[in-house]
Amino acid sequence: MKRKRIAILGILGLAVSMLSGCSPTTEGSSSTTSAPASTTSAQASTTSAPSTTSAPASAEKRIAVVCKALDSEFWMDVKKGAEDAGKELGVTVYVAAPDKESNVEGQFKIIEDLIQQKYDAICVAPCDSTGVIPIIEDANTKGIKILTVDTDADTDKKLSFVGTDNKAGGKMAGEEMIKLLSGKDGAKVAMITGVPGQQTMRDRADGFKEAIEGSKLELVDEQPANSDPGLAMTVMENMLTTHPDLDGVFILNATMAVSSLEAVDNAGKTDLNIIGFDSSTDALQAVKDEKIKGVVAQSPYNMGKFAVENAFKSLNGENISNRIDTGTDMITSENVDKYLSGGTPSTNTANGKRVAVVCKALDSEFWMDVKNGAEEAGKALGVTVYVAAPDKESNVEGQFKIIEDLIQQKYDAICVAPCDSTGVIPIIEDANAEGIKILTVDTDADTDQKLSFVGTDNKAGGKMAGEEMIKLLSGKDGAKVAMITGVPGQQTMRDRADGFKEAIEGSNLELVDEQPANSDPGLAMTVMENMLTTHPDLDGVFILNATMAVSSLEAVDNAGKTDLNIIGFDSSTDALQAVKDGKIKGVVAQSPFNMGKFAVENAVKALGGENINNRIDTGTDMITSENVSEYIK
Repeated sequence: MKRKRIAILGILGLAVSMLSGCSPTTEGSSSTTSAPASTTSAQASTTSAPSTTSAPASAEKRIAVVCKALDSEFWMDVKKGAEDAGKELGVTVYVAAPDKESNVEGQFKIIEDLIQQKYDAICVAPCDSTGVIPIIEDANTKGIKILTVDTDADTDKKLSFVGTDNKAGGKMAGEEMIKLLSGKDGAKVAMITGVPGQQTMRDRADGFKEAIEGSKLELVDEQPANSDPGLAMTVMENMLTTHPDLDGVFILNATMAVSSLEAVDNAGKTDLNIIGFDSSTDALQAVKDEKIKGVVAQSPYNMGKFAVENAFKSLNGENISNRIDTGTDMITSENVDKYLSGGTPSTNTANGKRVAVVCKALDSEFWMDVKNGAEEAGKALGVTVYVAAPDKESNVEGQFKIIEDLIQQKYDAICVAPCDSTGVIPIIEDANAEGIKILTVDTDADTDQKLSFVGTDNKAGGKMAGEEMIKLLSGKDGAKVAMITGVPGQQTMRDRADGFKEAIEGSNLELVDEQPANSDPGLAMTVMENMLTTHPDLDGVFILNATMAVSSLEAVDNAGKTDLNIIGFDSSTDALQAVKDGKIKGVVAQSPFNMGKFAVENAVKALGGENINNRIDTGTDMITSENVSEYIK
């Protein structure tokens, strides 16, 4: 089944960098968490690929939105707002981003390409607010309307800035820290900042410093972590080693704030006061759990929505304000339930049913599509849907704890994509004993205590990949191939690997290497480097998810291995672009949106007394250069 609803995000960087720790995450109003004044709704993506040459017949304008990355809930909300606005206005909206916020040159190239393609308007969240100015000026000379989003650039060649007053937000964080530490003279505080050079981060830091100046607080340390969750954890470890008597830390985005909690836990620093910035669902849950004392909430959804709406107004000759504020608020334990309402475990809907969807992570386009499908189904059915995930797919214990908490909270149904398909079985059996209906999603678990498995026939998908590899290497006897697998123990990965091996058995292909990369893009690149060093004559590699496949391309380029045949699994937009560019020969496409949607729909059916199938197939297809255009229209 071809999935024509694949979300086209247009990630033109190399790899999707890993998202921060998403400990139990909640989604509000049966769909998405509310930020200030946000009106998010779960809609299918309407984003167009960069090859689009015209908008729909109803509108001849094309608007691009260039984010700093698409590797976190924040930027996915910006994307969602932009897409919803485009759909409402009937205008082509193309959302693009580099692989990570620190990839300044990657973002510059995206904008330059859009200028060459003569987009009518470009809304950009600059990774480097100074370096982007000449590019903005170039776009302006070519008649392209430019708006900055989230982060401003100091040039009069833009029409408007759409975003938060970040300095005021930083000041709000400083005032909250003063309140938290009001009883301690000479309290020591620190800051973990983002990517050096980003105006957003400078403004937040300046606002915080301005607020605490002349107070009882002493700023003893300030270090950048490049908006990288792994680096933020390391920075926090170093800070707590250098300053064991630290009283508070202001961390300049939610991704870093949540990831730093592991370092805090490891240090046993239970009295540390952390304030973050952004209202991602894992950060809100951490506030509710009092691991984070507060977060300054923005509305990323409104940033995307207002940017497209105002670009459209300008293209139609209307005047727009040169600054469009999307709002901020301080969220603490006192008001966090307002932002978690509709998705928090304490909330019931009118029909009294609550369904939880527990993903393996929320760090990639795949899992965000599962989330979106679940949310859309919840909204359509009028049922509370709570989406949660650990910080990464390899965090098995983190996922187990989420499920155990949901059992204690007596959810009516739990749809789980198990990180460990064997280890999860006792927990599924415990849920069943409590009368909770369990469905597995994406990855099955071998137990009769679940109602249904909703997902792909992964073994058939792996076999499809093997057959495609045979076709690609049909002219070469003794062709050498390898596999890069995911997290050991996941049934999904075992099935894909088994299907591939079954397909190539007895063929002209020889499997010479097989190594896990834990679904980690950085590790996948390292594994690919090692494989190409050990097997310089390698002819093909089957990589068991798209995130790893795309990230491995840098190692392939560095090795000059232009003849390597790569086949991936999953149809993320960067993988599709790589297929279009001929860097990846094919991908096995799943439908993660349908996984989330069908799981919730069937859970609700079961709760209503209906019988459901014990296996619900969401479909697969092989995408190659011959048919990739069907998926990125």
